[in-house]
Amino acid sequence: MRISKLVLFLVIGLLLLVVVAFTALLFADPTIFRGQIEARASAAFGRQFKIDGPISLERTLRPRIVIEDISIGNPAWASGEHFTKVEKIGVQVALFPLLRGELTVLDVLFTGVEMFIEEGPDGSNNYTFGDSDASEEPRVLPAIEKLLIRDAIIYHQSADASMSRYEIAEAQLWNIPGQPERIEAEGFAKGMPFTILLAADTPAELSGPQNPWSVRLDMQGPDMSLTIAGRMAQAFQWDKFDYRITISGKEADSLEKLFDLEFPTTGPFKISAAVNAAEGLYSVTDLAALVHGAPGTPDIKITNGDASGGQDNPLLIELQGKYGDAPLAFTFKSEQTFEVSSQTTPWPLEARLNLSDIKFAVRGTVTPATDGESFELDGQLQGETLKTLAQLLGSELPKAGPYQFSFRTNFGEGSYQVTDLEGYIRSTELWKTIQIVRGNGSANQNGLVKASIGAKLDNVPLSLSFQGGPETSDESSTTGWPVLLEVSAAGAKLNGDGSIVTAKDRSTLQIATTIKGNRFDRLGSLVGVSLPPVGAYDVSAFVSSGGGVHELRDLRIRMGANRLTGSMRWEDRAPRPLLTAKLSSDRLTLTELLDKASKPSSKTKKGGLLDRPIKLDWLRDFDATLNFEVKRVADIPIAVEKIRSAVTVANGNLNTSFRGRVAAAPIKGNIRLIQRRKVPNISLKADTGRIDVGQTLKQLKLPDIVVGTVDGANLEGSSRGETLHALLEQAAITLQIRPAKVSYTGNFAAQKIDFTFKSAEFIALKDQPVTATFTGTLQDVPFNATVSAVSLAGMRTIDAVLPVRVALQTADVQFRAEGTIARPFERREFDLEHEITGKEIEGLAPLIDLAVPLRGEFRAKGRVSARGNRFTYEEDLRIGKTDLKANITVVRQPPRPTITASIFTRELHLDDVELFYEDEDTGPAEDTSRVIPDYTIPIDALTGADLDLDIKAERILTGIGDLGDLVSKVNLKDGRFKSSLSITGFTGGQISQEFDINAAVKPPVNQIQLSVKDLDYGFYQR
Repeated sequence: MRISKLVLFLVIGLLLLVVVAFTALLFADPTIFRGQIEARASAAFGRQFKIDGPISLERTLRPRIVIEDISIGNPAWASGEHFTKVEKIGVQVALFPLLRGELTVLDVLFTGVEMFIEEGPDGSNNYTFGDSDASEEPRVLPAIEKLLIRDAIIYHQSADASMSRYEIAEAQLWNIPGQPERIEAEGFAKGMPFTILLAADTPAELSGPQNPWSVRLDMQGPDMSLTIAGRMAQAFQWDKFDYRITISGKEADSLEKLFDLEFPTTGPFKISAAVNAAEGLYSVTDLAALVHGAPGTPDIKITNGDASGGQDNPLLIELQGKYGDAPLAFTFKSEQTFEVSSQTTPWPLEARLNLSDIKFAVRGTVTPATDGESFELDGQLQGETLKTLAQLLGSELPKAGPYQFSFRTNFGEGSYQVTDLEGYIRSTELWKTIQIVRGNGSANQNGLVKASIGAKLDNVPLSLSFQGGPETSDESSTTGWPVLLEVSAAGAKLNGDGSIVTAKDRSTLQIATTIKGNRFDRLGSLVGVSLPPVGAYDVSAFVSSGGGVHELRDLRIRMGANRLTGSMRWEDRAPRPLLTAKLSSDRLTLTELLDKASKPSSKTKKGGLLDRPIKLDWLRDFDATLNFEVKRVADIPIAVEKIRSAVTVANGNLNTSFRGRVAAAPIKGNIRLIQRRKVPNISLKADTGRIDVGQTLKQLKLPDIVVGTVDGANLEGSSRGETLHALLEQAAITLQIRPAKVSYTGNFAAQKIDFTFKSAEFIALKDQPVTATFTGTLQDVPFNATVSAVSLAGMRTIDAVLPVRVALQTADVQFRAEGTIARPFERREFDLEHEITGKEIEGLAPLIDLAVPLRGEFRAKGRVSARGNRFTYEEDLRIGKTDLKANITVVRQPPRPTITASIFTRELHLDDVELFYEDEDTGPAEDTSRVIPDYTIPIDALTGADLDLDIKAERILTGIGDLGDLVSKVNLKDGRFKSSLSITGFTGGQISQEFDINAAVKPPVNQIQLSVKDLDYGFYQR
């Protein structure tokens, strides 16, 4: 409005100077009066007025005077040389009225007007002339029928040196008798085209400054439109009006540029309101607005809004509407008028915002500028969740429950302070309550910034202090803003010392940072998880951040016995940021890093590591290239060395390649991790070279029951799941051991067993038992075997009962077993149901190294159990036509195992019994004259175990008849073998036999006794 008054004043002033000179110039040479015109104009404006161009006069019935290249000077302090420059002014008047002393201006033309409006930092300006009253109130125009302005440009430089440009392509004024006065103009304001129309309600000859005028302004930007329509109470009196304003657009860029304000919208908007001004009172009514925020943020809709204020009325603003679907209410009011309070007394004010569950209130005063303008406000903020607050800020905030904060803020005399900050926020993801005990901060115009906060994370104290500035500079046009940072919590202390360096319009944070503490696990109370109980730790790095690049150089990490060095770099670039890092360690101690890492936190009560959700959304947030190198892992018995790993993250996929040496064997492999349909998917491939199995077991401090080598192994696996437990359940894994020669020697009950494995394959499919297939030899007999157990997920607890199935086959024997192993990794407890079949029971001899006095096809079913050192066998055995039931218990104890057994059969077919064994190689030629062949007593077997055996047969059947029943007892203790046998019922008589062999002495002492009673010898004759 001030600009329009100023333009009008200049037009009137220049026009009156031209008209005054008309009569004198009509009959004389116009150039004669150049000096007089310049002097009179300079006196009128209080500035230098100069005419550099010609002055010409067209002497006709409608004479026209034309003055070219006119300029009005600037005050001495102004930056520009001229205040106004006009290329040409042409005025045409009616001749005959002029001769009668009446001035009738028919036409006025201004061409090429440039006006430079400037305001100084001290409040001065270049548009207040010597006669200030004249500059504020427009003078009465002479009778002008038509006024035309073309190609006018107005520059406005504000006190903060910002520049605005307004262009008037063409402006016309009509003052024709019989028609209403009107003014039309079109041009550009800050690059946006506009049109304006001002029209009086009455004909020109009846209109006056006291009559109302209608007003319409249309402005069209590239992404917005502005319309103002209404009435002025009096011509060019801008403090009395009644307008309707409508603003709409797709983006707020043009709106912000036009008004030099920042609007809270990035999308379409529409605002309309009725604006009224009368007698110093300004009011806005019927305010309605719809503002679309950034993508993902709710719309702001004002359904009813009112505002009022003025010189004699306090400012009051009331808005109602919605923020998305949440109700919104805003109130702002002052207790005194702005005019009074801004000059003489403090201006109390208060404001309230209710938005969904948010309640924000401020109350305070504005101190008058005469006392050093300042604000003092007390604020309160509270809500039920952070969801609405996150939408307002346009950023993600963690989930949290109720919160409440209060503070005091002061701004004035070049400083800003926040004091008495206190409050709480509850139910966060990591802590039950975050309490701000105290908080203070300040910022001064000299660039010094300070802040300190005392808080409690649950019951863990936290203190933070920050200081920045003041700014320094050097001869290379580089400035620095020093920064000091200190944070203390849970026994840890973080220090940062550096500066923000600005050079060539680019700022970079450069700060040396250290983090130290005595107990690394105490940091777990801050993050809500259990951390390994590492002792002293120390992390240092030089941090550089600026221009979208953030670096950690000279990174050094000390955690207990571990030392790591390297660097990290983060680059902000499209479409995703890039993270690069390089870390290395000469000696890594895994025990310190992994201890307790999988255990749940007592604070969060969450599940262990296996049950924690795997979140891979972060893989799509950035790309990465990471390189790790470890020369040696020091705290594990098996040698792990020269490990190199390269990790890449691209397009949401993670790929890790690695190589190194494990147990002196080379190993290389690859791990790939991606997310499909928000579910993690993992695949693994690994290959090893030649492995010395026996040496590896020694390094692991395991019993060296397995010896030999494996030429190589190949591991492939894949799975998908939202937790590690789910990954185990869905895993599909194959492990193949390439040609190998691995031997196992052990004792099963009292029996020595020798296995040699030629190849092995382990397969685990999702939700299916783990299956292992072996080929090799058992007691030098070729075999193939299959063992299956529970799924991988079922094996994750060491104390779980492990179901198992075993199948073993040789050329003569098939063995199957099914049962459970209660402690599979300690081999203490198991229960197995088994079945053994074969064509000839002698085929068992090579496998169990025991002479069995039976022969023929056999089948055995039973149960074998173990509890600690006690083994129990329950067996149903059929050999040929004989059925046997056996119960055997073996107790492994020093100095030798103890075997207790009983064997029972209802019918013993003698055809199934091998009565005598002879040595396979006893000497020269066999002596066929002996009924009983030579048999070497197995002294080693007699001293290898203690035995207590009962044998009973109710009937002994032979080809010649029923021999009666059999009772036999065998006792072996401390190397002394005693055996008794009794057959009763054979031809009505009895046969008894006793053996007594003492193998504990050298040479062994043998005693044999045989007795026959009531035997019917005629039986044989018959």
